Amino acid sequence: MFKSKFLFAVILTFSLFDTGCVLAQSRDVQIQLQTFRVDGNTDFVNVMDDSMPAVPKFPAIVKKAGYLRGYVMDTLGAPIAGAKLGLKSARMYDSYLAAAAETDAKGYYEIKIPAGGARFDYAGYTILYSRGSAALGLHPADGSLSESYPAATGGVENFVMLPYGIANQNDIGQNPKYRANYYGGTMMLRYFIAPPGQNSDGFGNMLAAGSEIVIRLRPVSVLSDGSDAARAFEIRKKVEDSSLGEFFICNVPVGRYEITVTQSNGKPLRLKQKTPTNSVFGIAPGETTETAQLIFNPLSGDAKTASASRGNWTDLEIIVERP
Repeated sequence: MFKSKFLFAVILTFSLFDTGCVLAQSRDVQIQLQTFRVDGNTDFVNVMDDSMPAVPKFPAIVKKAGYLRGYVMDTLGAPIAGAKLGLKSARMYDSYLAAAAETDAKGYYEIKIPAGGARFDYAGYTILYSRGSAALGLHPADGSLSESYPAATGGVENFVMLPYGIANQNDIGQNPKYRANYYGGTMMLRYFIAPPGQNSDGFGNMLAAGSEIVIRLRPVSVLSDGSDAARAFEIRKKVEDSSLGEFFICNVPVGRYEITVTQSNGKPLRLKQKTPTNSVFGIAPGETTETAQLIFNPLSGDAKTASASRGNWTDLEIIVERP
């Protein structure tokens, strides 16, 4: 359950697509603040719920026998050149890559379908993300993929690059905290809890059972599709002795954020990055009791690793403890 309100602030907006040189522009922006309260027995929150970005209108295209074709765009309707798409044979037990293509300057692709039909193996696009690169999985514009595209009739499949949203509706109910089910970024907070009924002061850096931690995420960049990062999040998480000591924050619109974690009384908590290690992704500084810059951790920078209709993020694990 969450509440939403607006904040009006002057922020520095950083380019998402830089290569080490930070470009900043001061501007007034209205930021929508969404606040969540999460009980002690719940170990995840999907900050965008079932919300999906608007899909742009695609150019009309008809089927062409023997070929699978379509367009790739971002949510603003701009064509994406250089997106990579690959097909596998649809015949049982065939797992080899049958054909592949890249989109041209108009975002258009065309792939010859092998005899017997084909299915998508990958559909991805690589962006420059902070000082690294991230391959993002592409979303079918009509919401679903066919299990097989027959060569005899050909097929049409348009894709859109999303900064957040549910990637796999069928799997979300079975595993709502699995990162590949979302196009948005995911992180995991890990903490240790003092024995119930005990004062946490005698247990080092452990959190007190029954206490509440407050996680705040504030955007400092445009999103991966070039649109404004207009949402900030405040998540108030109850820490119960019965919880597993881990909490997943899922489906955060892909960009760069400032993150702080405090106790409910405002006293600071320490953040320490556990995974990834020796990476440009994660939090900076890697250990702090103050505000850190947060960048989500992509599975890779190779678009061929991005499955169609799947998120392409991996572990970003942060330890939370008392200083």
